[in-house]
Amino acid sequence: MMTALLILIAGALLLVPLESWMHTHLHGLWRVLADHVYLPGLRCLVLVFFLNAVFPAPLLDERIVRYADDIILRPPHVSALLNWLFLLGALLPVLPVMQKLTALILPLQTLAGAWLLVGSFEQQTGLQLHGAWQDLAGVLGLSLVAHLLLIQVAGVVQRGSHWDSLTVYDGLSLALLPPLVLLFTRNLVL
Repeated sequence: MMTALLILIAGALLLVPLESWMHTHLHGLWRVLADHVYLPGLRCLVLVFFLNAVFPAPLLDERIVRYADDIILRPPHVSALLNWLFLLGALLPVLPVMQKLTALILPLQTLAGAWLLVGSFEQQTGLQLHGAWQDLAGVLGLSLVAHLLLIQVAGVVQRGSHWDSLTVYDGLSLALLPPLVLLFTRNLVL
């Protein structure tokens, strides 16, 4: 789990100055591409590396992992995971209801990635994880509370730095939201 957290922190630390540079130096079509393709794609790539680093132990209860310990577990192919999560990240902002709730996109991508990993685990082991991932409302509630807290933290951090609060918020949410979502959903997989 520590490796996965280091991946998220390193990804966030690399993306914050890059996003700040893009917001400062890119204009017109290039800015639109940066905001809607390049930056979400890079966040998605960091998320895929994070999910692959946590597969399967932090996603599942230790008893389930021990039961399947003799099976060689293979996560879904990285390109398939990246494609699904990028597609989700690209299509969700187009939905009218999500245009005002863009803070939910990263948690929903994390949840979708976890669903793909757990589905792959179920296929490989033959286990059915009953009751898993049914509390979508809980994940969305957790995400909204975290979003409100991160807005406040980003405002405080932004005052002491040369980055805008959106860039700081994006970096903080990339580093903090995926582990929160996985810790919450892990309790549902018993």
